[in-house]
Amino acid sequence: MVDPPEKKRDLDDDSPDGTMSSGEATDHDAAGASGEVDDFEAIIGDLDYSDVDVPALLAEREATDTAILDWAGALPRDWLASAVEYRAAADGRLRRLPAWVAATHLFQHATHHRGQVTALLKQEGKDIGATDLPWLPGVVRRTD
Repeated sequence: MVDPPEKKRDLDDDSPDGTMSSGEATDHDAAGASGEVDDFEAIIGDLDYSDVDVPALLAEREATDTAILDWAGALPRDWLASAVEYRAAADGRLRRLPAWVAATHLFQHATHHRGQVTALLKQEGKDIGATDLPWLPGVVRRTD
């Protein structure tokens, strides 16, 4: 069995707030610019995040999500068919990729960070609730 510090080694930060802050920064960089506080506090429970301003973090998450949705809704087809050039922060090299791939990556990367937080909370013994779409409240309706 692998002990918890070993499991956490590959994550961006050894805490859910740090990992989500990394995801928040990525979203901000890509788009330019959730949930209820009580639910988040119930999940983290007795974990020590006294230095985290949860209401501010959630307000920023909601603002960023809105900016991303506005950005995605306004993407012209010709932009999606174009190429994007960027200089990678990791090695400083210039790269080019299809714009639609860059847009897709924005959403996939956010999912990646949410998965990291889920893993960290589960390692701490927390029940994070349903994560599969068919089991989320109000998402899927039975038709039989």
